[in-house]
Amino acid sequence: MSDLKRVAAPEAQYALNCRTSENLLKVEFEAQDRKSERYRRRMDRQISSARQELAEIEARTPSPRGKTSKVKRQQRETSPNRNGDSPSYSQQTLVSVSPRSVQELHRAAAVLKNTPHEAEVLKLLTTVQPASPAASGSPRASSRSPRNPRS
Repeated sequence: MSDLKRVAAPEAQYALNCRTSENLLKVEFEAQDRKSERYRRRMDRQISSARQELAEIEARTPSPRGKTSKVKRQQRETSPNRNGDSPSYSQQTLVSVSPRSVQELHRAAAVLKNTPHEAEVLKLLTTVQPASPAASGSPRASSRSPRNPRS
């Protein structure tokens, strides 16, 4: 019986060593997989950011014929730029609105001060200008014009 114990002990030791080696290899492979997964995610982020930058550059670049395609115009209007503002705000000309609308925007800015919506109202204020009453074509504006007496 003692011979069986001596024979079984080295085999058991060998099996234990094999399991330990397997576990070490498994841990190494898992560590490499985690590293490669992080690398893949990082590369995917870089690729997607490069694609987005390229799309923004293409949207800002005029076509050789001087016409911008409908798709590029829509991309330019909807895609945010690096500052988080829509490019359509920065390239937009001033819009004439009634003085009352401008006053309402100022009131809204005062009410929404220190809230997340304050920035939106301020952007609107930068894109509008009060229209003169004469330019609006309102009946009150035309009635205030001086009358020419007939001779």
